Amino acid sequence: MSVIDKKTGPIAWMVNNPVAANLLMAVCLLGGFLAFFQIKQEVFPEIIRDVVTFRVGYAGFTVIHR
Repeated sequence: MSVIDKKTGPIAWMVNNPVAANLLMAVCLLGGFLAFFQIKQEVFPEIIRDVVTFRVGYAGFTVIHR
C-alpha cells in the first residue's frame, strides 16, 4: 500500500465517492440560490449616522469637534 491509499478524511472520502461530492456541491449551490432570493435588497438603504458634538469654551473662543 502506498501513502496515498492510507490517507483518510473528508477530502479522501470525496475523491473515492465522486457522486457524493457532486451531490454535496448541488446542495450547496441550491442553498445559495434559495438564500439569494431571500436577501432583502434596497435601492437606497437607510443610513443612520450617530453624531456627537463636543463644545469646549476656552478664554473667549469655542472649539467644535465632530
